[in-house]
Amino acid sequence: MDDFDELKRDLYARLGSRFFDNPVLTISETAEIIRVSRKVAYRLAEQGNLPARRVGKQFRVLLPELIQWLKKEDEYGS
Repeated sequence: MDDFDELKRDLYARLGSRFFDNPVLTISETAEIIRVSRKVAYRLAEQGNLPARRVGKQFRVLLPELIQWLKKEDEYGS
């Protein structure tokens, strides 16, 4: 098992199935996963530092892309 699978397993254990049932996350859900405030997550999305897509006036984050981003951030220590 690689680090990516371990990260997914740890997220699932911590968050349960509610995020895995629908892989499209709001900024609030994303903030909860990465353990920052909603304001910080929104700022990261606006700056392009979070794998988010604008849908109208809101942002959405795909869970698989967020997991990849977390893995990358962990590798580089950013």
